[in-house]
Amino acid sequence: MIRYDKRIDALIEECCGEVLADIGCDHGYVAVGAVLSGKVKRAVAIDISEKSLEKTRLLSEQTGVADKVRCLCGNGFAPLDEDVDVAVIAGMGGVEIISVLEAAGDRLPARLVLCPHQNAYELRRWLNGRFRIVKDRTVAVANKYYPIIVLGEGESFYGEDEFFYGKNSPAGDDYVAMLKARRRVLEERFSIHGMHDGKICEEYKEVIAQCSKLKI
Repeated sequence: MIRYDKRIDALIEECCGEVLADIGCDHGYVAVGAVLSGKVKRAVAIDISEKSLEKTRLLSEQTGVADKVRCLCGNGFAPLDEDVDVAVIAGMGGVEIISVLEAAGDRLPARLVLCPHQNAYELRRWLNGRFRIVKDRTVAVANKYYPIIVLGEGESFYGEDEFFYGKNSPAGDDYVAMLKARRRVLEERFSIHGMHDGKICEEYKEVIAQCSKLKI
């Protein structure tokens, strides 16, 4: 039995349909886990690194789903040679995810599940109005906070106080913990250095706005 962390579980939970594309698959946990859980029937694992693909192949063999997980070497969606129902892009920064999506063209499926490890603000700004925002929530793993952004066909928009930390409605415990932690960090920073960085000030306004909404 494979043990996943909360972030991997959250990514797998958002998968659905016949075929998944795991872009930048790394260890293959999402691709293999989605097949094992029955969330999808097959997965295409794509990574620019052959070493990562070897990890995925080995994991799929060890778990008995090697016949349901294809491994393709290449960048982003470029190697994809079949239609898929959902794609997961995780383990990259937000700016890198934007580049992958821009280069994908008509290869993008109807459902996307994104997990940027940094620059989520830039990613949300770029996504705004380009996709329908199905869900945007926060998952905590070992005192780190990860956004899970689920997109569908159509368009919708983030509010001006949702670019740093997403919609998170209803707000979960991890989101509340993240807001409290970030508010504390920013207040300590301002007490030492003052409010001079425009982007940091913008983030602080969002943290305060969200904390006020939640009465925390």
